[in-house]
Amino acid sequence: MLQIEQAIKFNPVYFGIQILIFLLLLQILTRVFWRPFLQDMEKRTEDLEARYQRREELQREMERLRADYQQRIALVDAEARAHIQEAVKKAQGERERLIKEARAQAEQVLLKGRESIEREREATLQALKEQMIAMATDVADHALGSLYPKGELRRSIEAHVAQATAPVNVTNER
Repeated sequence: MLQIEQAIKFNPVYFGIQILIFLLLLQILTRVFWRPFLQDMEKRTEDLEARYQRREELQREMERLRADYQQRIALVDAEARAHIQEAVKKAQGERERLIKEARAQAEQVLLKGRESIEREREATLQALKEQMIAMATDVADHALGSLYPKGELRRSIEAHVAQATAPVNVTNER
């Protein structure tokens, strides 16, 4: 072992000085390098943790906002559907009202038309009766001459025409 010591040329004084230099350098490196490095690492770790917490808070806020947004969309959708259904119901009601009104107007026009036709028919029949009575009176007066007074002849013809044109009640017996 002495040979190894002599080959290495071990000197305990140098060895002690080297240990002291090593400890001094270790102390300097710790103060100058390791502490600031560890402090920076700790700050970065804290900053990363704060960022992760902020990210999680933002993600929770985003989820809450998304849920609120979807709820609002559902509410707006429901309101829109309700408005559409209400509009459809109003339109159907208005359609029904217009159809009823049109039918009532059509029935009124039809009724007035029938009444007008009936009045015209009655007026035409009355005019025909008058013409027929006048013609029959003239023909009878011409044929009979002065045997019957013209007024009496006219009343007799009017009575026969009234009897001929009177409504007949017919009963069907089977």
